[in-house]
Parts: sequence; C-alpha cells; structure tokens
Amino acid sequence: NGPTFTSSDPVPYFSFDGTDDQVFVTGCDLGTAGVTYICWFRTSTDQNNKYLIAQGKNLTGSNGYDLGLHGANFGSYCRTTSGAFSNVLVATDFHDGVWHCGASVYDETKNLIYYDGALHGTGGNASGGIDIESTNRLTIGSWVNSPPTSHATTDIGLV
Repeated sequence: NGPTFTSSDPVPYFSFDGTDDQVFVTGCDLGTAGVTYICWFRTSTDQNNKYLIAQGKNLTGSNGYDLGLHGANFGSYCRTTSGAFSNVLVATDFHDGVWHCGASVYDETKNLIYYDGALHGTGGNASGGIDIESTNRLTIGSWVNSPPTSHATTDIGLV
C-alpha cells in the first residue's frame, strides 16, 4: 500500500496518506561523514513526529538522522558516531497546502535547518559522522521501522 503518483501537476509528486505509505531505498550507504537531506513537500495537516526522510541507526529504528514535521515545528534529529545529538527544530507554517523546500545539513559539527531557501536554525554542537549502519535503508514518508504513528500526510515532489 504505497503512495500514489501524480504526473499531471506541473511538479510530479507522490502522495502519502499518513496511514501506511512509505518508500524504502535499500543499499543507501551514507557512510559516517556529514550528510544533507533535501525535500520538496506540501501538506495541509498540522502533524507531530511525522517523517519526510529518515534513516535509523538500525532497522529497529533507534536514533539516526531525519527530516520531519514536529507539531508546529520543522526540523531534524541527528545522532552522531560520538554518541552526541545535534538536533534542531524551527517554528514554521508548513501546513498551508503550499510547496516548501526543507533541508537538513549535518556538517560533522552541527545540524543546520533550511526552510524555503533560508537558514532557520542551528542544532547543538556534536562531533563525528552520522551514526547509521551502512546496510540500513533510507525511508521516505515515515520513520525507518514504520510505526503507524510516524507516517506523514503529505505530497513529496523531490528528495
């Protein structure tokens, strides 16, 4: 029961229903260096702990790196190889039904959140790369182990 695809809009996109839709990308090895997630998305629903892009440390879903919707905030949680966290959430109006571009950049010292092309927040200092096992899958539209509470109700046009 995956997302539906629409190609007739000026921007082709996948629609995620918030119940059980997600896309798994296997063999996505981010290594242990810094990483960037970028996502064009739109939603009309205020959502809490719903994920646009996520990659957990392992398939049980512990820690890792994500870009998601958290109540009235947009942001990213990041666990590093040193065991530290570099997390940042910023207040935005993401649930207005308009396309937005969100990005999370972890540069091996801090986590930066960009929203519609502007830097909106910087997460706490950390050191080391992202703490993700190289065989883990990248998940779009949900958290890595797909708990029912983590599925986003959103359209995603580009990841």
